[in-house]
Amino acid sequence: MVCSSRRRFAAPRLWARPFWNRPLWTQALATAALAIVPLAALAGGSLCGTLADETVAERAGLKRDWMITLPVDGYRAQLRHVVVGDGLVVAQTADGGVHALRSSISAPGTPCPGPLWSVIAGKPDDPTVPAAIGPDLVAVAHGLELYALERSTGRTMWHQQLRRSPPVGGVVLQDWVYQPEGTSTVLRLPNNPHRDNSVKAAPASTTAKAKGAGTAGEKGKADKEAAAAKGKKSGKNGAEDSSAESLLPVKLNSGGILDSAALPFGNGLLWSTRGGTIVALEQNKYGWQRNEFYLNNDQPGPVAIRGSSIFAATVVRDLARIDSLVQGGGGLRLNWQISLDGTPDDGPFVAGDTLLIALGPDGIRAFSTETGLLLWKSCLQGRILAVAAGRVWMLDQLERLTSLDLETGEPRDQFCLGPFKFLVSNRVTDRLLLAAPEGTIISLGARHSPEPKSWIATQPLPEPEPATDKPKTGRPAQSPRP
Repeated sequence: MVCSSRRRFAAPRLWARPFWNRPLWTQALATAALAIVPLAALAGGSLCGTLADETVAERAGLKRDWMITLPVDGYRAQLRHVVVGDGLVVAQTADGGVHALRSSISAPGTPCPGPLWSVIAGKPDDPTVPAAIGPDLVAVAHGLELYALERSTGRTMWHQQLRRSPPVGGVVLQDWVYQPEGTSTVLRLPNNPHRDNSVKAAPASTTAKAKGAGTAGEKGKADKEAAAAKGKKSGKNGAEDSSAESLLPVKLNSGGILDSAALPFGNGLLWSTRGGTIVALEQNKYGWQRNEFYLNNDQPGPVAIRGSSIFAATVVRDLARIDSLVQGGGGLRLNWQISLDGTPDDGPFVAGDTLLIALGPDGIRAFSTETGLLLWKSCLQGRILAVAAGRVWMLDQLERLTSLDLETGEPRDQFCLGPFKFLVSNRVTDRLLLAAPEGTIISLGARHSPEPKSWIATQPLPEPEPATDKPKTGRPAQSPRP
């Protein structure tokens, strides 16, 4: 075809000359034209056929919440981490940049105003772990420095020098920041080291205690003030108020080599170590309580949490639900455990009442979070990225974005990734996030879901039945649910 086209269309005499005999301006033009080809390849090509196209997204039942290009040099400061939190998305780049993005737009059709804030926290190319997003601040660890950034403005509230570089991310919980330091220590720091941690009782009504015989309204007011003072001292559910604890850094023994990031869990937090040990710190009426649960085998990925329940998988094909019994006396108890028909290559994924897990070459399985019974199975292989618009979104073997029906497991649509090669795993909300390594991020959600729905904040599962020493076990069903 090339030879025939050359015979059919006569080329100008200028291009008939050898390359080295052409004028200098033609050589420069040809060199520039050849340089465009690799640049286009690096950019990832066209957006046509990808979910960045609003027409294509609408066909999949999605709408684009926003699309943002971070204010960075995409060739020098590529993406490192994209963390999804409650109402906020934090993107971290290789130059030490931290960029906060709103998880949703208040009014439909409103253009996204860009990042909420962008700051530099840390030196370029320093090792970094995913940020921890809290209600008031964002904790970012870069190298041996821990930065606490104000959530609304990005202003540095304080920073802490670490002795060892953290291998995994931390968590911001209530009045504290829990940041792993090294492989066997979790450092607890106050989110506001300058706060007043003294507890003062509310003064009783002078009228009520003058003679002890005031009016009924005055006595009621005095009783309320006394109850408020007692509640401030004891805290919720009778637990000690965390504001009265020491503000000095506290080192917590991780109980092993840290294997996954710390996660919020009930009234406390948890983390996992090698060998399958789950360590949970929870608050009850007696104060802080440390509980450990031993799976006795390594985990292929992080645990999934819903309310006061933990879902964990092991490399020896075990899948279990573990419940917290803080309200009933404390501790962790096995609710049910099943054997998988394949080896999981990642941790489980919770979406409402459905528990999803990828089994490598054996495909995807969906189980009931309450009973552990099999709901459906799919032979499609891939890595689960998110659940949005009633579909399970995964990256298949051919590096395509494939979706399965959440209810039945039937295959739906397939889309090319285009330039969005940076994979974002969203286990927190019902949003699908696509990101390009150069800094462009897109958030997609169901067309009739204006606000992101939190999977973790779903109502807790039913309390486990009492007086059972034997855990419930279930076998996978032979046929999928109709």
